[in-house]
Amino acid sequence: MSTTPTVVLVHGAFADASGYRGVITRLQAEGLAVRAPMNPLRGLAFDADAIARYTTSIEGPVLLVGHSYGGAVISQAAPLVKDVAGLVFLSAFALDAGLVVLGLGAGQRHPPRRRTLHGEAGRGSRRVGGRRPSSGLPTLTTGG
Repeated sequence: MSTTPTVVLVHGAFADASGYRGVITRLQAEGLAVRAPMNPLRGLAFDADAIARYTTSIEGPVLLVGHSYGGAVISQAAPLVKDVAGLVFLSAFALDAGLVVLGLGAGQRHPPRRRTLHGEAGRGSRRVGGRRPSSGLPTLTTGG
């Protein structure tokens, strides 16, 4: 199994995965494994859960890359994924635990979630909308 992470590109709200075509070609030319799943755009908790489920099917470490709203999605999905090498925010929302995209200006938070990807909260699972990874994952923010 390779220790080089698979790059997972998560698009924002007003795009789809086909927008990454050129990026995928360039990364693959460098020898990187790249995936660009469809972000279902059904709400932050749903989308983060869907991306986390998709990502857990990938063997080995993953590097989550989010653009725009995709940054909010990877912020919430990362704690649900076992082997995240890092997070990259491309002109994206990097949310702290509990923040919602539309409430960023006012610092609004949503209530703690109890829905989980791996069972009930409190039984060794990580909850959707829970804390960002405490493993000290490297993050890179680009753009403005």
